[in-house]
Amino acid sequence: MKLNNVNVIDVEIENVDIKDYPDFCDAYISEAKFTNGKSLDDNQLVELQEQNPDEFNELVLDEFMSYGDLHYGS
Repeated sequence: MKLNNVNVIDVEIENVDIKDYPDFCDAYISEAKFTNGKSLDDNQLVELQEQNPDEFNELVLDEFMSYGDLHYGS
């Protein structure tokens, strides 16, 4: 993912609730870092999510699938 054309790594997603499928309206990016290791602040996290809707949705779906694998097997 990128924030204002700067690479961002270690993106963490929170609040993926299976009851919200398929919208996951409560999910959000809770943590991320620039490649230099500096953490994004809350405003930057919101901007990151807004600037990368497709990548955000992919991460949310990955979290959802991981939850299913963990609890229901693959």
